[in-house]
Amino acid sequence: FIAALEKFGYEAKYKEYTPYANWLVGLTLDVIKSIDKLQHLILCSNDQNLIPLLEYVREEGVKTTLVACGVPRTMRKLVTSIVDLPKEWTL
Repeated sequence: FIAALEKFGYEAKYKEYTPYANWLVGLTLDVIKSIDKLQHLILCSNDQNLIPLLEYVREEGVKTTLVACGVPRTMRKLVTSIVDLPKEWTL
């Protein structure tokens, strides 16, 4: 999947498995450092701990798409678009 995104010119950011809180901090720092280069952020998560990051990205005028199932209403109003995945696709 990552190779396909890169083939089409996207810069994919991903992390190998690390303890959960460190992953969120690392993701947030990556976005903040790159905010001037971003036109559109695609985030595959419905984790409400990311709400402050979504608020920041919106304030900076960057479009955001969430790709997940069961996206909470609090997150829905902060993003440009949502790709709702079927619950059957979750582990």
